This record gives sequence, structure tokens and C-alpha cells, in this order.
Amino acid sequence: LTGVGGLQFISSIDLSGENFVEFTGFDASLYDSYEFTLSNVIASTNNTYIFVRMSSNGGSTYDNGSSDYSYINHYGRTATTSTTMSSISSSVLYINGTGINSAAGLGGLSGDMKILGPHLAQPTMVVGQTTNRYTSTAVGIITSSFAGARLASTVVDAVMLGVNTGTLTSGTITMYGKVNS
Repeated sequence: LTGVGGLQFISSIDLSGENFVEFTGFDASLYDSYEFTLSNVIASTNNTYIFVRMSSNGGSTYDNGSSDYSYINHYGRTATTSTTMSSISSSVLYINGTGINSAAGLGGLSGDMKILGPHLAQPTMVVGQTTNRYTSTAVGIITSSFAGARLASTVVDAVMLGVNTGTLTSGTITMYGKVNS
């Protein structure tokens, strides 16, 4: 194992046409938090949003009620002003502030997401940042900072990442655990 506080690789998924992917490698005896790295994630349709859902039963079901999550996503684009997208009551937690472009040559969406304290019977917090290009021009860069929570005071032991439309056609999502002992 990596030393206390270090990140340890848990699993990685290379995307190839899934509607969603699941990560169930949660282990409270080893990790206090988790970090996910999204690398060049491309969806099959333009203007797609990537969402997170959480499970408290090892991924048998994922919380998807209309008031299970709350999130805020502050994003900006080159040559425009910053904007905020948020919801105090949602069935998903969105991690990108504007839809990603489906063109492979634009690099998709990349970024990091942290899930904090999922082993505690408290609302599970999520923070992160992403970047992607929204046009074929060199100046079309979007950056998003997001935060959110699974609102129930329950232990989380699995996570699903999916898209609101189409499929995840390519890219890689990697899960790491922050070692606690």
C-alpha cells in the first residue's frame, strides 16, 4: 500500500460505448476518500453532461430520486463571462457546466473528482474540476469547478458515472483511494 494519505490505484475503465460505468471498489478499512481522474472522455452526442449517482448497497441500485442530490457548477469559457448551473434538489450530480463536444479531435472532457467521507453516515460531499473544448477553434476552452452532495445521511459504497444523452464512446476513468492507515 501507499503510505497514509497517499493515493492508491483501485481500478480503471476504458470507455467504449457505455451509457454509464460503475465503480464499486470502496473499502472503508483502507480509504477515507476517493479521487477519480477523467481523461479525454468523449460522448456520442454533442452537448452531453456527465453525471454522478451514488449507492449504499454496493451498486445493486443507485439513488436517483428527484431530491437525492444538490450541486453547484461554476464554469467559464474563453472570451465569455462565467456562469453558474446549480440545483438544490436533483436526481443526479452534474460535473461539467456545459455540454461536451462529441468530436474526437477536440480531446473530450478531462478532470478530477473527489468523493469525501463516503464511509460516514453523513451526506457524502463531492468536489472537483473539469476542462474541455466546446468548438474546433483553439480558443474554445471551458473550465468548470463543481461541488455537490448526496443529501441522505448514509454510507456510500459505489458510484456510477453516466451521460444525460447518448453513450460514453471513449476516454478513461480511473479510481484511486486515499489511504487511511
